Amino acid sequence: MHEGRAGLQQPAARRRPRLEKLLRQAQAAVIQEAILREASHFGPRLAGGEAREAIAAILEKRPPDFSKFE
Repeated sequence: MHEGRAGLQQPAARRRPRLEKLLRQAQAAVIQEAILREASHFGPRLAGGEAREAIAAILEKRPPDFSKFE
């Protein structure tokens, strides 16, 4: 018998832990994809001049000057 069908023939109480595991795995995959997508958008912005100016301003305890980036 096919494993998928055999799984459906098990009592719900026995299927639940497996279904919960599959749900956790699916959620983890969605979260990982979202993190990678965000990093691909956010990462390059940290390498830009605006980010360097903002970080330098924080470290030097001064207001940032973004006028040269307009």
